[in-house]
Amino acid sequence: MLQVGRLIRDSPVRWEAAYKAFLAATETTRPRAYLEFLEDNIPIPTPRQEGAAVRVLSIGSGSGEVDSAILRKILQRQSSVYNRVVEPSGEMLKDFKALVQHDTSLGAVKFDWRQQTAEEYFSQSDGTKFDLAHAVHALYFVDDHDATLRNMWEQLDEEGHLFVLALTGINYVITDEQEQYVNVAECFKEHSEAGRLLLDFLTQTSNVSAHPEMRSKVLEYFLRNSSSVDDKILFSTANAAIIARKSTQK
Repeated sequence: MLQVGRLIRDSPVRWEAAYKAFLAATETTRPRAYLEFLEDNIPIPTPRQEGAAVRVLSIGSGSGEVDSAILRKILQRQSSVYNRVVEPSGEMLKDFKALVQHDTSLGAVKFDWRQQTAEEYFSQSDGTKFDLAHAVHALYFVDDHDATLRNMWEQLDEEGHLFVLALTGINYVITDEQEQYVNVAECFKEHSEAGRLLLDFLTQTSNVSAHPEMRSKVLEYFLRNSSSVDDKILFSTANAAIIARKSTQK
């Protein structure tokens, strides 16, 4: 039986490959637009005690490419960071650790690795408060968006920041959006592995191509919501940033 929406739970390794296929197929209006959007919107926290390390909570860090970009941005303004990484996939944590070993710009970051789902982590919280809690393209993989955002909020220290980046379609107040397009042409090629992976990522379901009826419905949806440019089929999506600051001031 097809398990819809369970890609990262059923096959974390395939999810990582599918995510890379998604990034490769994503087109924006200018080079580096995705990273620029991230860097322009990520809030730079200030620790409450002068000289203390900035405390960052990362939910669903994956293999670390996005987290490392966020950390480098913070280190432009702050001298040290404590980063608690929450990621259920052991393979992705291994890749993240390898990235850290080779990236000398992250030398001022102390990492605290937690191989857990968001639900597992929040159920075992030790009460640590953070200056920044972020989840970049991670809300798709939790059962309860409201509970996850509430738990992230509760872990913020006073004046701490919450930052969430997701494809539009999640019902929260959006502070900024970046339009982008995904070239889904490979999805229409029956024997394309890149197309199969991209189809899996966009549906968050493993091996959609093995189920002809669902594959057909998804491809029909793509065609209804895409435009053709040369040999590309561009499916319109958008990144949405949700940003909030915790304050006790009335």
